Amino acid sequence: MGADEVGAPSQPAPPPGSSPTNTTALFYRDRARQAEADANAATLDNVRTRWMRAAKAWDEMATRAEKTAERRSVNEEAKMIAEMMADD
Repeated sequence: MGADEVGAPSQPAPPPGSSPTNTTALFYRDRARQAEADANAATLDNVRTRWMRAAKAWDEMATRAEKTAERRSVNEEAKMIAEMMADD
């Protein structure tokens, strides 16, 4: 498929030991890089613009997924500490 055609590559296998959210963020980053590559290869201005918007959106989704994973980790750690203190 050329850069001006719509298509999605198959989803990559998650790296060993990665959390689902981390895998999601990695997937989003991969899609952003692919959209940027498609934008660079596009011959039509409107197609290039569409791919650049897509790349930005994928990148923003990855950033949100990473922030969510970080908050979840902090919350789980706080919960574990609270449970340990309650057991004492």
